[in-house]
Amino acid sequence: MKTKAKNSFTLIELLVVIAIIAILAALLLPTLRNAKFMAKSILCISNLKQMGTAFDLYLSDNSYRLPRARDIVGGYQTQYRERVIDEYLNKPEMSMCPNATQQKLGGYHYSCNPAVMREVDAATIASGHDTIAYTQIGRFSEVAVLMDGVQYRSTSNWSAEAMAKNIDSASVWGATYNPSSATLNNPVNIGVNADGVGSDVGKQQIRWRESGVSGTVGALKTNCLFADWHVESLTPGSFTNSRLRPNKIP
Repeated sequence: MKTKAKNSFTLIELLVVIAIIAILAALLLPTLRNAKFMAKSILCISNLKQMGTAFDLYLSDNSYRLPRARDIVGGYQTQYRERVIDEYLNKPEMSMCPNATQQKLGGYHYSCNPAVMREVDAATIASGHDTIAYTQIGRFSEVAVLMDGVQYRSTSNWSAEAMAKNIDSASVWGATYNPSSATLNNPVNIGVNADGVGSDVGKQQIRWRESGVSGTVGALKTNCLFADWHVESLTPGSFTNSRLRPNKIP
């Protein structure tokens, strides 16, 4: 009498299958993580493009003058975050980068170019300086307006400093465009590139969070909104001081 062969795995065969699955998982998981990361970066680009539309609407309603970055003398009533992002978009999530480490509704995760949107205090007004007219930017497709900023803890959320004061490697506040400047094409300051920074120098810098390979300098990227309202992802090498300097500063 013949017996039927059992259709079952031996222990060795089972271990081989498990090993193959583990190898495949190890190969695929980093790819899947990077795909998720890139999807969030694309959403960040979409947020910045919508902010560009909001800026365009604001300018048309305000004689084409840029809003202030921080308005100390006027009681913080004309700052770009409240006047442009909040009033024209009315979507708090738009000010939050999907790749930010701390996702707190009401946080602002983008910093502005301080040479384009300026901090205004009593001394600024007394010296005759205020915000610039949009036309004074000049090279609209080359000059950055907003970029990913370093998050720092505030009272109830994690935000980026309103201005990235410490990014132009030759000037804290930025400088006007000068084709003969020796520092024009120098890379901007990379900075600490970490969130939760308490010092002014640290939190007033760019956050290179659109990378995808953690800790790899060559993969660092930041998303930037430019003055013609297009968005680019820039590396530390491609983000030069020239991208911070408008043609004229009041």
